[in-house]
Amino acid sequence: MNVAVVVCADEPHIEVEGTVAVSGLCASPAAIANEKLDAEQFVMVLHEKRYDLAFVQMALRSVGVDPLGTQILEASRTQTSSDLGLTLDGLRARAAAYAGSEPEHAKPVLGSAVTRRGLFRPPQPVYLAAPMIDGEVCAAADGCRACVEVCPQDAYRWHQGRVHFNKDACLPCGRCVT
Repeated sequence: MNVAVVVCADEPHIEVEGTVAVSGLCASPAAIANEKLDAEQFVMVLHEKRYDLAFVQMALRSVGVDPLGTQILEASRTQTSSDLGLTLDGLRARAAAYAGSEPEHAKPVLGSAVTRRGLFRPPQPVYLAAPMIDGEVCAAADGCRACVEVCPQDAYRWHQGRVHFNKDACLPCGRCVT
């Protein structure tokens, strides 16, 4: 799968080799549509606390990309280019392995921060990727309880040889998937 890595080109400048720099990406994520990138999935490097995830997800949908499969990395001033490069390698692999999402993978969350602009419009839900139990792969019937034991939110429960998942309790940390 073809994965494009798109970096916000605003100050402070984030320099990572093999990426496409887009000016104003944090403030206006729809700018990604002007780049004519040939990719099925994206990894986006955005400045920490300078973007609105709901707007990013709407912009990705407008260019035909599943926002749940897009990996977003918040870059801070303390990160070095080599640290970002290693992290991006992992995010590229994760985006390339993304098989697509179904409605049961989406966990709607309303943003808690209110901006001045947000006072005049209804809140936009943000969708987080929630895991799903694949019955063909799950080994709970054989006694496996790995996801139940590792979940810090107790979103998984083992009951009568099956694992049950509570999407509302899940804060998608990825421990169960790992």
